[in-house]
Amino acid sequence: MKRLILLFGIILLFAGCRSAEDAFKDAQQAELAGNNRLAVRYYLETLRLKPEMFQAKDRLAIVGQKALDTEYNEAERLVKGGRGLDGLQQIQATENLHRQISFHAPNVKIPGNMNLLKDQAQTLVRSDLFRKTRDAVQNSSWDEALGFLTQIEGHNPSANDREQIIAIRSAVNDRAFQQHMQAAENLFNGGKYAESLSALEAAAKYADNLEEENLLNEKRGKYRNNIIISEANALKDYLAKKKYIEASERLNKLDTLKGQFEKSQLDALRVLNIKLYNTWAADLFKQGKYRESWHRAADVFKYEENNKEALDLQHKALQLGRTSFVLLPIITNKDGEEFTKEVDSDFNNGPARNLPPFTALVADFDLRDAFRAFRVDPQRITREQALAVARRTKAQFIIFRELTAYRLEQQFTSTRNAAVQKADNSQGVMEIRNGKLNLNAKLLITIVDARSGHRLFSKEKDISSVLEFEQGFIDGPVKNYILNNEQLSLLEPPGANDIQALEKSSSKSATDFFLKEIFPEMEKLVP
Repeated sequence: MKRLILLFGIILLFAGCRSAEDAFKDAQQAELAGNNRLAVRYYLETLRLKPEMFQAKDRLAIVGQKALDTEYNEAERLVKGGRGLDGLQQIQATENLHRQISFHAPNVKIPGNMNLLKDQAQTLVRSDLFRKTRDAVQNSSWDEALGFLTQIEGHNPSANDREQIIAIRSAVNDRAFQQHMQAAENLFNGGKYAESLSALEAAAKYADNLEEENLLNEKRGKYRNNIIISEANALKDYLAKKKYIEASERLNKLDTLKGQFEKSQLDALRVLNIKLYNTWAADLFKQGKYRESWHRAADVFKYEENNKEALDLQHKALQLGRTSFVLLPIITNKDGEEFTKEVDSDFNNGPARNLPPFTALVADFDLRDAFRAFRVDPQRITREQALAVARRTKAQFIIFRELTAYRLEQQFTSTRNAAVQKADNSQGVMEIRNGKLNLNAKLLITIVDARSGHRLFSKEKDISSVLEFEQGFIDGPVKNYILNNEQLSLLEPPGANDIQALEKSSSKSATDFFLKEIFPEMEKLVP
């Protein structure tokens, strides 16, 4: 298919290579048919291909003059019919055609009254544009009206026309300015501050004298100051009614106006935000919602670093709001003891060191002291013993980490044979099996209230892992074969190191499960 397309393209390429004689013949036929415009095009093509062909020049001079007369007559018809813009386009087409013909036939002329016709067309166009301008003004389409005035300037306006342009433009700017200024005032009075400032900026496009510029600056300053005063009064009312979220949303809306505020107004807005979040944080603290109070106090630092009121409140909230948990591992499957040690290591180096500010695991020293006090085995602890241990450590909640399943399985999935050399130089066969070592384990996390003993949350997670391997089998003792290192390594089945790697992988999954799915539940227990 591609070859066919290429061949077709080559045929078209050669078909397009016309000679000057071909073009001249087409020009003569067009001339005989009375199509002077087409004949001119072909004569010009002829001269492009063969500039010295005098017959084409002679015919171009004759036919070209006829074509120019026809084009001019069409332009004259359009102008007399009141179609000024169409007439101008036709005049331009006639002039372009004359430039092409006169290059080869200098004696060809455009009718002498072309300039007069062009002036008449320009007058019609200006008249039409002035009419459109008046309609746009009538419809309060200020930008459209100014655009029409600019177009008039491009059509050779008279001195009288220029005076009209100046007068109309001044009137349009004044009316547009007044309209936007009034809109800004109405919007501001309606509490639509962002829209009011935008309306002022819209008015600025039409300000064309110093008096209007001064009025704009005065309004900008007044609106900005009044916005801050209005927001301060609104904030006072919101704080009195403890509508903190609504107050925050209202102040956040002002962020869109920051680019239009001056430094003094930005400073005032910053003070309002500091007041809001400090008041909000203090109220939450009184309600005993220490964690929420701490976070609201932290919002203050977006507006003032090291704000003393917020720092003091955070310190007190952290002291009173910290909730302690005791993490107790329970083994229900004795086969998983080594795995439990691996999980212990990951937990102690992960979650225990990455707790949020308001959650903390009890210190290992306190936990060991509690175990000694009750003489219990931490790996064989009962529910009642766990509650006693937790109370001894003064933990508010117990986290039971329980391994509910641990099963190590090996299976072969496919087999292939490879040739190996025997010691007697004969060929032997090694059977190579693809296998999988599966560690299937489940971890159950339960959170219990240390005071009541009630279970608050429980979730189990499959934390299994898989190791894929190859193992080789030969017929007879190894000493009967000459094997390279790679072949020898295949004879080794998965060993302790492989199992340890599996347990380490699953242990990391257990830690990830704790961080992502248990921590959020722990945080919910903190006020």
